[in-house]
Amino acid sequence: MPTNLTINKKYLIVVWVLVILGVAGAINMTYPWADFATPICGLVGLFLLIGAPQVKEILQPMRKPYWLKLIGFYLLSYVIEFGILGIGGLFGQFSFDHATGDNAVSNFKTGTLLIRLLKTLPTSVEIIGEELVMAVVTLSIFYFLKNRRHGWLLASLLGCLAFAAMHLWAYDFQIWVCLSVGFSRLPFNLAWRATNSLRSAIYIHLASDLLILIPVVIMA
Repeated sequence: MPTNLTINKKYLIVVWVLVILGVAGAINMTYPWADFATPICGLVGLFLLIGAPQVKEILQPMRKPYWLKLIGFYLLSYVIEFGILGIGGLFGQFSFDHATGDNAVSNFKTGTLLIRLLKTLPTSVEIIGEELVMAVVTLSIFYFLKNRRHGWLLASLLGCLAFAAMHLWAYDFQIWVCLSVGFSRLPFNLAWRATNSLRSAIYIHLASDLLILIPVVIMA
């Protein structure tokens, strides 16, 4: 993350409109540009919010050593996800049969194996876009909390709530499932802080989704 974060306040409304457009594009998959809505809106939003030099800074190579950190935060993501799902299950607030999101994976169960594998490519682009969009969300919140103790953590938690809301449609408005998806990305932001690079969040998010999705694609 930028060592001395500055933002262009005059573009705050614009970048949040871009966030909404990116999320709307990802939700409405009937448009041919839907898979590219989040990366385009996220990247443009970042450039408008913090400028090219700071975008370059947050996308710099990860600070070494990073492998153990990436693995640790990756595993922590699953601990949080299944912990929240377990709590929701105890209260009977959601169906485990739909915890993987039928709407989200049904598209990968049709066509030949090659076609199904190729469908993961635009999904990978969308995942990268989600992290760019969430960088816009987190940084715009963190700017106003950066002088507070635990400001990054607070901004990240608020971002998790926003991320959970973004997945309501994909998971049939199952609140506990969406909360698990939202807060399981908290380690992504912690990894970003620990490695001083947004790349770590992108890599962990890709691994988190694709290591589950690819077996589904192969066995469909």
